[in-house]
Amino acid sequence: MHANGKVGIICGGGVLPRLIAETLQRQDRDFFLIIVEGQSQEDWYKRYPHCVAPMGSVGLILETLRGEGVKILTLAGSIKRPSLDKLKPDWQGIKWIARLKMFSSGDDQTLTWIVSTLEKEGFKVAAPHSFLPNTLIKKGCLTQVTPNPLALRDIERGFEVAKTLGSLDIGQAVIVERELVLSVEGIEGTTELLKRTVGLKREGKKVGVLIKAAKPQQTTVVDLPTIGPDTIDQLAACGLAGVAVEAGSALILDQDQTVAKADEKGLFIYGYIKE
Repeated sequence: MHANGKVGIICGGGVLPRLIAETLQRQDRDFFLIIVEGQSQEDWYKRYPHCVAPMGSVGLILETLRGEGVKILTLAGSIKRPSLDKLKPDWQGIKWIARLKMFSSGDDQTLTWIVSTLEKEGFKVAAPHSFLPNTLIKKGCLTQVTPNPLALRDIERGFEVAKTLGSLDIGQAVIVERELVLSVEGIEGTTELLKRTVGLKREGKKVGVLIKAAKPQQTTVVDLPTIGPDTIDQLAACGLAGVAVEAGSALILDQDQTVAKADEKGLFIYGYIKE
């Protein structure tokens, strides 16, 4: 549990921001939401204190957080990279964008700089999972179905590739079938990765594994690999046998529902640690 202090949640897409807000409400913690415009398709946030901020309005966001008395910040949810014509930066946002152009190799350097800069602005930046107990995936199989020897070889191969790509700040996920790398994640995210893999798979029974691993050098307070109920639906649609994620360095959201859905569809969820 964090020390006392009002929590600010900078909200991207997905269910993670909502889960944090619901948890803080149950704990009777004071919090405020910054909704990044165009990132969420739902309106769950309307029942909580919030501000909708255009992408790039850094000065507005910082001023609002200070005005609300926020001491602790967490960055939760996915952020789609906007086109330049969708950005609405204020003056401080323009300065941030100019600085961020230095980091052209991938997300990790960008996020590390953002976290460091927010802390220099006087906020304590906390990991999203620090507000959600039992969210980090543990070692071993969480489901009734377990990976067979073929899948275990795919998992070993996948983590080797994922860690190599991660060290180059490229992505956090790969899909492997019979030790052949079918596809790797770029900036599009896991959902689009799975969609474009459908046509690359062998037809027939479930085979192949989605592997998600943290980048070796990445900050642990933002952008850890994450799976949830939607991931299971996407795995089934892609025809994969299951998903392997890095135990202790990846999140599982709505764990009971996610595991139940995987059991229902005959898929495995496996927490991997290299021995």
